[in-house]
Amino acid sequence: MPKRDVDVAEAMLAAWGTWKARREQMGAGYPRRAAFTRTVVQGGFHSTVPLGDLSAARIGDFMAEFRARNGKAWLIAYCHYVGDPALPIDRRTPMPMIDCAARAGCALSTAYAHLKASRQAVKIGVLAIRKNR
Repeated sequence: MPKRDVDVAEAMLAAWGTWKARREQMGAGYPRRAAFTRTVVQGGFHSTVPLGDLSAARIGDFMAEFRARNGKAWLIAYCHYVGDPALPIDRRTPMPMIDCAARAGCALSTAYAHLKASRQAVKIGVLAIRKNR
C-alpha cells in the first residue's frame, strides 16, 4: 500500500476510534459540548482528518463487517484506536501495539499484520463507496 494510502487509512481509523469511544461513553457518538461552545482558534476550526464525505459511522460499518470476518484483526484495531474492551468505558484509552498484541494473544509482528489488514479493509470499503457513486 502506498504511503499516502496508509496515512489516509490511518487517519480514518483514528477518526473511527475517537467516534467509537465517544459513542460508547455517551450513546450517540457526538461530543459532550455543543458546537457553538467550542473556542475558535486562529480564524476557524479545521479537521485534520481527510474523511471528505465519509463519516466515522460509515467506517464503523466497515469495521463491523470486518469484525465478522476477522475478529482478531478487529480486536487489534479496536485496542489500538479505542482501548481495551475489558476496561470500563470511561477508562479506555488507545493502547500501544505491544499491549494490543498481548491482549490479542499474538506476536507483535502478527499484530502489525492484523492492523495492516484493518487499514486495507477500510481502504477497500472507501473505494467501493466511491465507485458506486
